[in-house]
Amino acid sequence: MSAPAHEDAIVLLKLYELSGTAELARAWKFVYSDEFVNDYAAFQKNYPPPSEEQDLVFSFAAYFELMGTLWKHKLINEAVLLDWVLVPPRWKRVDKFILGYREAMGRSACSRTSRPSPKSPPDSLRCATDRSA
Repeated sequence: MSAPAHEDAIVLLKLYELSGTAELARAWKFVYSDEFVNDYAAFQKNYPPPSEEQDLVFSFAAYFELMGTLWKHKLINEAVLLDWVLVPPRWKRVDKFILGYREAMGRSACSRTSRPSPKSPPDSLRCATDRSA
């Protein structure tokens, strides 16, 4: 791993700016609320699509997908990124929802397919942490 560079700080600050958007604030608030259900089937019963709640979960997941993609392609230093964010507890909060969504859509856990729209969920939250995927 290379030493952190000024460019890593710039990328980290851009991620920080993005984390402060109103949409992500709503997403974090919902995902960490008692209303969020980390089970895809149960979530669908409580919030049948299309729903704002589903969009919020997808926004939350897409934010971490972005981080994972930057890391996977070595566009941000791993030490800098992981000093700032703890990924495992974030993944654990939405893992069953994301994996259930992928299964329902016929996607494997690490598939990479095109997204039909900006509101679509990330293809791989988990796979972003695997540089071989």
